[in-house]
Amino acid sequence: MTISAYTDGVEITMRSIDPTLTSTSVSGKIQTRKVSGQRWAATVKFSPLARDNLHFRDYFVNGQHQLFLLGLPFVPANYESGDSTTYRLNGAHAAGDTTLTVDEFDFTPARGDWIGINSKIYFVENFSSNTIRIYPALAGDADDNTTILGFPSMVCRLANDIQEYSYSPSRYVETEIEVIEHLY
Repeated sequence: MTISAYTDGVEITMRSIDPTLTSTSVSGKIQTRKVSGQRWAATVKFSPLARDNLHFRDYFVNGQHQLFLLGLPFVPANYESGDSTTYRLNGAHAAGDTTLTVDEFDFTPARGDWIGINSKIYFVENFSSNTIRIYPALAGDADDNTTILGFPSMVCRLANDIQEYSYSPSRYVETEIEVIEHLY
């Protein structure tokens, strides 16, 4: 199942979950330790629907453990209609890299764009020449056969099993769901 922000009229609020433990000793020394890998979470708010059209969401919202794709509504800043939306890494990159070298491509990523690499989405922090700085760090090794997607989809699941619907007198229903990125 895919929810597309382009066709389903959704508003998405993204959050980064980067679990880190921090402790401060009596002397003031601060120690930090990463607990697990970074992942994204999102609140997906759907456009108001007539009550008769509400049923289409029920077939994927039947539990926290079912995975689905969430097409992100973020159009790259420098994208023009007809541009290719994929490009390739240039050379090998190890897990943990935050700076990637890429081959030529039609559009130039800009700060704030989202890209997808190996089923994980990344936030573009900076782009110069053919180098992209991303957040979070690369989750796994990648080589020059790795495709970067300019219009990524996030593999996710429901963050909880709570479903809320707001009904209005005009017979329209508003709903939103909380999702969390599924890491392979």
